[in-house]
Amino acid sequence: MQAIWSAIKGIYNFIIGFPAWLLSLLVKLLTSVLLMIKDAVCWVFDQLFQIVITMLNSFDFTAINEATSYMNLVPADVVNILGLCGVGYCLGLIATALIIRFLLQLIPFVRLGS
Repeated sequence: MQAIWSAIKGIYNFIIGFPAWLLSLLVKLLTSVLLMIKDAVCWVFDQLFQIVITMLNSFDFTAINEATSYMNLVPADVVNILGLCGVGYCLGLIATALIIRFLLQLIPFVRLGS
């Protein structure tokens, strides 16, 4: 008789615990799917950045290095006055504005007046 009650309690506990187990399974499944989607998006961005790195490595920057060597030919007094006037800061602002403008030109349907 005790074995029958034990079997009935086991079946009852299984029936009561099954929805909680099923809910736990669904939560874990949804979490796994969301992680897979996040990993796929990160993989796409990683591949795009690998392409960008490859493109940047293919550029030849020797002309920039040669131009910086000409800066050593400018007299120290002229460099001092240019620094006091903020020419380096202004050139940095202009270069940043040009880079942003060129990057915006790459977006389709955004021409910003040009």
